[in-house]
Amino acid sequence: VAPKLSKCQECKSALQELCLSPSKTLCRFDAFRRLRYTKNGNLATAGFLDPNKDVTQKDLSLWLPQHLSSSISPDMESSLFLLLHVSSQFYRLLEQEREAITINMAETKIVAWKRMVQGVREICDVCKTALFNYHWVCHKCGFVVCIDCYKSRKNGLIKKWLLCTNGRGHNQETLMLTQIVPADCLETLGLKLQQFQDTYSIPLSTTANYEKEGIRSSCDVNQANSHNSTVVKSLNSASICNLQSAITMPSSVKIT
Repeated sequence: VAPKLSKCQECKSALQELCLSPSKTLCRFDAFRRLRYTKNGNLATAGFLDPNKDVTQKDLSLWLPQHLSSSISPDMESSLFLLLHVSSQFYRLLEQEREAITINMAETKIVAWKRMVQGVREICDVCKTALFNYHWVCHKCGFVVCIDCYKSRKNGLIKKWLLCTNGRGHNQETLMLTQIVPADCLETLGLKLQQFQDTYSIPLSTTANYEKEGIRSSCDVNQANSHNSTVVKSLNSASICNLQSAITMPSSVKIT
């Protein structure tokens, strides 16, 4: 049915072992590669999923804030506490994701989308670290490399990479930049956090502020944490209600 269809690392290994069949393995191109029928009735590659065109509202709902009923919504103070202490880590993560775009060496600037598969943890083939979003993939065998390993190779640090199923080595120029988070959900969340920070004068990125202002001692950190607690207590009930409504309000993302 598909004599010329490129086999991923897992499928090729299964074909080489008599005890396994491709149908019992997890193909690396599952929920990722597009297929089409040729005039002869064979399957052929037809590109990969697009992070904007192929996204559904169900895909977006996994990543964007959703409206919660009052019975399951976190209390006001807990919501503010989470924003005050987790936002700095989110900002760092967002900066790393943006860096992936700038260091991309691929010949094509097209970004593919790998839809999440339930029960599957995507990992880097070099360092075996779990992937969050941006990574690079070989379009022939599904070889995967994370941002750190990709950057290390670019900076001249030699690491052993898996060979492609055609027996050749992988070049960074031929690897395809791929994202797991659909559309621009991360940027949308970052924009929401920034809007909350500006509107309610809440120091969301506390850790980032520590580093920027040169705060290092435990005394200074305690003073900063005390300031954050004061911010939470100073918000009146109306402001907190407005903030929680804004946080849980569904976002509309236009898919083009």
